[in-house]
Amino acid sequence: ALDKAGRVLGYSCHKNPPEGGRELIEADNVVLDKHGIRATVKTPWGEGELHCNLLGRFNISNILAALTAVCLQGVPLKAVLKAIKLINTVPGRMMRFGGNAEMPLVIVDYAHKPDALAAVLEALRGHCAGELWCVVGCGGDRDRGKRPLMAAIGERLSDHLYLTQDNPRTEDPTQIMTEMIEGLKNPNKVIVEYDRAKAIEWAIKNAKVEDIILVAGKGHETYQIVGTEKIPFSDKLVVEAALERRALCLL
Repeated sequence: ALDKAGRVLGYSCHKNPPEGGRELIEADNVVLDKHGIRATVKTPWGEGELHCNLLGRFNISNILAALTAVCLQGVPLKAVLKAIKLINTVPGRMMRFGGNAEMPLVIVDYAHKPDALAAVLEALRGHCAGELWCVVGCGGDRDRGKRPLMAAIGERLSDHLYLTQDNPRTEDPTQIMTEMIEGLKNPNKVIVEYDRAKAIEWAIKNAKVEDIILVAGKGHETYQIVGTEKIPFSDKLVVEAALERRALCLL
């Protein structure tokens, strides 16, 4: 970025020396936990403490880029850092629930392809002080080749894997699950529960406070397609209800 004085500015979350006369906006003392990202920000406009609800180390670069662009417009650093605290995700993407002193952190994300599932699990691992749980399924009447890959990624990158239904559509759910299980190395260690709501509830019931649970595949969707019918179903609402029941010791 170029400021009004013609200075070339860059941003980094690594301790790299400036190149070619650049001034760096840096994030130092970075801490990732289930509350998000914390860091000390050093800029040409001063220093301050950054607190952000977003998850994933990759978001540090995104935050620094946004901070640099806004500060270049003359907004005080203190005001920018205050605004960053208020940033939330878009519906269905890394939506967070729970995560307080009594509840595990539950993440609802639309990740329904192998690369997306791997990226989300790897991002969450950096924030996880306990064990990482994954609840995931695959849709029917769609790419069958990804089914064993999705299961394999869930098995490799999480500590507990629950395989369940997504949108079976007109395909036999048993066939979908059989093809997912083919990707597992240790199928006896994986929980299979066709009822998606029950799979989510079981994960929330069994996880410890320091754990993180990923509910993947449907994200913002408010329905489940069974046959040719759209049945009302929301991962968000199921998660919220399960956390409430756990709080009331009803799970």
